[in-house]
Amino acid sequence: MRKSFLLLLIALPSLLFARIDNERFHALYFLDGEMEGGSPVNNPTPRQPKGPFYPHEFPDDTDADLTILDGAEEMAEGKVIYLQGHVLDVYGNPLENARVEIWQAAKSGKYNHPNDPNTAPLDPHFQYYGDVKTNEHGFYMFKTIVPGAYPASQNWWRPPHIHFLVQHEGHRSVITQLYFKDHLLNEEDLILRRLSPENQEALTVDFPEVTLETGETINLGTFNIILGASN
Repeated sequence: MRKSFLLLLIALPSLLFARIDNERFHALYFLDGEMEGGSPVNNPTPRQPKGPFYPHEFPDDTDADLTILDGAEEMAEGKVIYLQGHVLDVYGNPLENARVEIWQAAKSGKYNHPNDPNTAPLDPHFQYYGDVKTNEHGFYMFKTIVPGAYPASQNWWRPPHIHFLVQHEGHRSVITQLYFKDHLLNEEDLILRRLSPENQEALTVDFPEVTLETGETINLGTFNIILGASN
């Protein structure tokens, strides 16, 4: 099963891994921006709380495919999605070798963490955490599932979300959360609604169906991350 993900990555170069020079990056992401040396063309990605469920212990398997464990045959429960993006500086330049960590709940809404009080079941086939480095174009990609919502308190359910920690030497690290477009719980979330409408939109991602050249159809979302310079 892991091999199929690797084959899919090989099949995506024209869609996802196309070589584009620095000026084309600016044309794609910052149509009215300036190159480095002028004013920044975008604000850093909005920050969000780290939350209490960052891994207590890191699993042996931490690669980009969270849907199946190494050596296993059975996949995790849930709707499979592909998550791609670029890590950029505020001028639109791609950041190579940025470390991108994600962690999330399973389909049931349960985290693999000893302090999670949720009584929902764990998924023994789900990886829960992934850790990758961006390529020379600042590109990253994960294969995972849509996490479940879960009760944060008696009167508050957290919407499905994926936690991010992104680090790059010379830039300020960002901890944030990705939300799923049009989910009904987004509007009532006490964390997401603290942000301005513009920043809420920046953290909300759609996962439309995309048909690859191989004929396979996947749900693919794009989440670009902007890092500011370190102080």
